[in-house]
Order: sequence, then structure tokens, then C-alpha cells
Amino acid sequence: MPVITGIVLIAGWLLPEPSAAAVFPFSPAEPVATPSPAETATAAAGALLTLLAVGAGIGVAVSLLLVAGAAIALRLVFRKRRHQETAARISEHDVTERRVAELYAAAAEQLGHHTPPVRLAGLYALERLAQENPGHRQTIVNVICAYLRMPCGPPSPGDQGEPEPPGGPASRPAGSLAESEGEHQVRRIAQRILLTHLNPGKEGWFWPDTDLDLTGAHLDAWDMSRRQCRNADFTGATFLGKAGFGGARFTEDATFTEACFTGFTDFTWAAFAGYAGFKRAGFQGVWFDGATFSGVAEFSMADFAGVAEFNGVRLAGSTRFSGASFAVDTDFDRVVLPENFYVMSPPGWRVARDPDGTRRLARQEPEAGGPPGE
Repeated sequence: MPVITGIVLIAGWLLPEPSAAAVFPFSPAEPVATPSPAETATAAAGALLTLLAVGAGIGVAVSLLLVAGAAIALRLVFRKRRHQETAARISEHDVTERRVAELYAAAAEQLGHHTPPVRLAGLYALERLAQENPGHRQTIVNVICAYLRMPCGPPSPGDQGEPEPPGGPASRPAGSLAESEGEHQVRRIAQRILLTHLNPGKEGWFWPDTDLDLTGAHLDAWDMSRRQCRNADFTGATFLGKAGFGGARFTEDATFTEACFTGFTDFTWAAFAGYAGFKRAGFQGVWFDGATFSGVAEFSMADFAGVAEFNGVRLAGSTRFSGASFAVDTDFDRVVLPENFYVMSPPGWRVARDPDGTRRLARQEPEAGGPPGE
């Protein structure tokens, strides 16, 4: 703006003073008064001020245009940078996903190999992939569960404490023996991987909100004690040898419908937050002492062929033992029942009330008639 003002002042100084005729173009016939020097100076000053005002306005407009242009340019720079950063993140994510997909495909191919050592390598590769990529953990858990659901022959007799057939291991073909032993080693490792990452006590290794689908699987010495998962489906599963669920926590549903427990099973202090289904399950001996059932507890038509202990069980939802069979005396002492929920008591027991109004299971007196239940 100072430059424009200077130009206007110089132009006013250099221009010749206009004549009276040029300033007042009237007809010669009319008398024209010659302006005085003071009037001429006043007119020149007014014209100069007008030029200065115009120059100042032009300067302000130019300044505003420059500021607006700078703001637009800065915005464009920021947008371009943000676009570049977004494109870089997308590119990095794509590269990572491609790498994960390649590693996953290679590990899955190893898991389907005909030799046990290669299958073991595939399992460990999947575990490492899931540990490093939390978003893919459930998918990899599903793959391991699917492997355990695949048909498999029973473990060798020595694994279950049973005597070898006549002739011992030598009576079995060497190739089939090695393959069978190798396959059971692979399955034990698969179980171990799942159970390791279901342990909330192992910081950095625990995989939260994991779902297990082991329907129809044959699980050898399955020990889920003090482990935690979200949903677990063991429908039709066979638990070979002892099975441990002591202190286990299921944050949603746990289904053991038609599951077969061939050895002693421990559910002491287990916690079932949702549905707990043991309908038509078969037990050779089980402890549920101190377990908590926050949802429906379903034991209809379950077969308790051995000892069954339910001492101190806490029930918060509907409970059904309709059609359940108990081969030996069963302990339901100190079992407190929820209010306003249906309870089908087990055979030999009835629903009773303590003096303080608490509902509980009490032994059915031999002389008392009527069906056991309420």
C-alpha cells in the first residue's frame, strides 16, 4: 500500500496544473469566474485524497486476496499430506494382510501334510501367526478346533493305562504304529496350544473372548482348569481319561450335550455365566462342588454312572434334572436354589425351604410320596 500511495503523489506532482477552461468547460458566451488559488488547491487536495482512498482500498483487497490464497494453498497441502498418510496406512495394511494370508495358507497346507512333523510345524506356525495378529486369532482357533474335530482312532492302550494287546506293540504294523503315535502327539500339541492361550494368568499370552467349537471331538486328558473362554461347544465330544474344568470360567454359553466323559471329571468352582447344558451327557464320576450357574442349568436325562458331587453349588437360573439317573448316592448338600425359577430336582431329592425362607434341595424321605420336584 505505501508503494501505491507514493505513485499517486508523484503523479499529482508531475501533472501540469489544468487551465480554467479545461476545469470549467462552459460556453465562451457565458462569463466564467476564474477560480481562486485557494479553490484550486482545495480541488486538487480532494482529488488527491480520492486517489489515496482508492489506492488504500485496492491494497486491502490485494492483501485479502493474498491471505485467502495462502489459506487455500495451506489447506491443499494439508489435504494432500493427509491423503498421502491414509494411502500409506492402507498400503501398509494391505501388505500386512497379504503377508498374513500367505503365512496362513502355508501353515494350513502344512497342517494337512501326511507326516506328523510337518503338521506340528504347521500348528506352531499358526500359533505364532495368531499371537502376532490378534485380529486373526479366532480364525486360527477355528482351524485348530476343526483339526481336533477330524476323525481319529483311539490313542494307544499305554496312553490310557490299559494293557497292550497280546504280542505288545510288535503285533501292530510299524508304519501304522508310528503314524498313530505321531497323530496323537500332534493332537496333544493342538490341545496344548488352545489351553495355553485360554489362561488369563499368562499375561501377554491370553487370548480373550475366544470361542471353542469342539463338537464331536476326541479330547485326550483335556485339562481346562482355571481357563477362560467365551462360548464353548462340546456337543457329542468324547473326553478320554480324566477331564479337568476346575475353576474354569465360561463368560457366555457352555454346551456339553451328549458329551461322554470316560474318566473322572472335575468341575469344582467352575463358573457358567450363560447357558450350561449337560443334557444326555454321560459321567463316570464328577465333582461340581462350589460351581456357579448364573443361567439355565440343564442336566435332563444325564447319566451319572459314578460319584456325583454338587455340594455348595450356586444356582441362579432355571435348573432341570428331569430324567437324570444316578447310580450311587449323590451329594446336593448346601445347594441354594433361586427364587421364582423352576427347579426339577434330581431323583431322591426335593425342593424344601429353610426357616428363613431360603429354597434348597433336601433328601427325599422314603415315606414321602409324590414326585420329587416343585
